[in-house]
Amino acid sequence: MSVDYIGKSSYNAQGDLEYVYTLVCSSAKYSAFLMSFFAIPILIEADTILQLWLKTPPAGTTVFLRWIIVSSFIDTVLANPLFTAMMATGKIKKYQIVVSLVGVLVFPISWLAFYLGYEAQTCYMIYAFIYTILLFVKLTLLQGMIDLEYLCSSFKLC
Repeated sequence: MSVDYIGKSSYNAQGDLEYVYTLVCSSAKYSAFLMSFFAIPILIEADTILQLWLKTPPAGTTVFLRWIIVSSFIDTVLANPLFTAMMATGKIKKYQIVVSLVGVLVFPISWLAFYLGYEAQTCYMIYAFIYTILLFVKLTLLQGMIDLEYLCSSFKLC
């Protein structure tokens, strides 16, 4: 069974917030472990992997790869369990509007950075920064939906 289904059914059917908290925490912890299992070796040996794969990788490819992995970790590992908890409540309208408006800021800020002459990898730095801010926005919105005890409840080691 998926975490999404268990979280939704536990909150909707029984209103079991304690189980949803545990599920969110466990999901975040296991997702972080699995992503780290693959991401850390790739981050460390990015040059070697790219040379084996592409023979002569273009300049800056290593930087792009590292920023993609960091951005993916922030967006996928840290935010997905929070999205599952939010979906369990069924109150998604305000959440989706606010998250979409903050998330779309990546495009105009990246455009501005390119317009001002910054390097291409700057877009991933902006993405990582915006999605880190978005993580705190999601936590704040979720706090109002299911009384999630701010950072200490969702990111402690269960």
